[in-house]
Amino acid sequence: MKIKFLLIPLVAVFFCLPTSKALAQWRYPVIKGYGAETPLHNAAVQPDPNIHYKIVFDITEYKNKSDVNDGLTHLARLINLFADAGIPPKKMQLVAVMTGPDTYAALNDKSYQQEINKKNPNTYLLKELRKKGHVKLFVCGQAITGMGFNRSNIDQNVTLALSALSVVPTYEMKGYALMKF
Repeated sequence: MKIKFLLIPLVAVFFCLPTSKALAQWRYPVIKGYGAETPLHNAAVQPDPNIHYKIVFDITEYKNKSDVNDGLTHLARLINLFADAGIPPKKMQLVAVMTGPDTYAALNDKSYQQEINKKNPNTYLLKELRKKGHVKLFVCGQAITGMGFNRSNIDQNVTLALSALSVVPTYEMKGYALMKF
């Protein structure tokens, strides 16, 4: 009998709790529609406005070519998170290089359409990352060549680099922190 009386309040509390979706307040302070972030101003390890952030993103795993690239979305999230903490993109130095399977994300719409049979879902995000996020976007020239593409196949917001093998260590030697996706 006691178990019944204890169980009823527990079940009632469980069903009255807000879901994790209800708790989340997803926002897009800089890159609209991509890289959702939620303010957690009391959480540990907040971005420090006294630090000059220099980060190079090595983006190599494009899991679902029908969708927006995960690495680019994470880059957008970093920009949105830091902006929410009072660090605007123009106060950071961000670089991204797409290589391997991620090379597809750097293609222009026409080339993507020929390869994947749809418009490149990354086109808008590439533009926003470059313009609003102040990100230097590169694609590995060795990967582009190896996949049978050339400079004319690349989105106008992306720069052809010799190789991801030259971009990553060059920027690391310049003091950039490495983030791999």
